[in-house]
Amino acid sequence: NNTVHAQIVATTATVTKSSMSKSDNVVNVVLQSFELSKTGHTVKLNWQTSIEKNNNYFEIQRSTDGIQFTVIALMFAKEDAENGASYRYADQESAKINADKVYYRLRIIDITGKSIILDPRKIALTETAVPQ
Repeated sequence: NNTVHAQIVATTATVTKSSMSKSDNVVNVVLQSFELSKTGHTVKLNWQTSIEKNNNYFEIQRSTDGIQFTVIALMFAKEDAENGASYRYADQESAKINADKVYYRLRIIDITGKSIILDPRKIALTETAVPQ
């Protein structure tokens, strides 16, 4: 089951795993799915929520090592999304990354400023050669 229940008390991180700080942040968003795909040189992020209450925005973060993340975009929550919503983001800058793989994660921020950072997802940027 890939459902992430973000309304639980969670650990949040600022930038790196090594600098994680615990906080009692409760975010009332249930993430149903978070998937990565690649079309050409563009990485596409798709995620869906099943519940959103007082959600403000999503922070999209990228990393080449899975440790140090950079914010690459903000996406505001959709209005009237209490019963969930679907979101899409295309990272066209991924073509400029000099790495074999890239990591993405979401930070969910509610209207009170409370937040949670979700576990990262990884996608290969290079094609693996198939022996013939």
